[in-house]
Amino acid sequence: MLCPNDVRELLEAMCSRLGVCLCSDDVERLAADPGGSVAELVDAIVRAEWENAGLENDLRREMEAMVSAAVSRANAGATRAAGA
Repeated sequence: MLCPNDVRELLEAMCSRLGVCLCSDDVERLAADPGGSVAELVDAIVRAEWENAGLENDLRREMEAMVSAAVSRANAGATRAAGA
């Protein structure tokens, strides 16, 4: 999925772009274990911010898009590194 630094950068971007700002303890917890899928990470972010993983609205869709893009970038980087 994402390495710890990727998760930290993603959460920083979510804070500045979407106003979804987690405390440093939550950031480090998620950086250590982002889960195995986009949905799991978004659910964990939602629980940390609102304690309600059932959030279904435009904000959640934006969060999912940001996580998906971060995963794609990380996977592309890993593929390039493996081919080098």
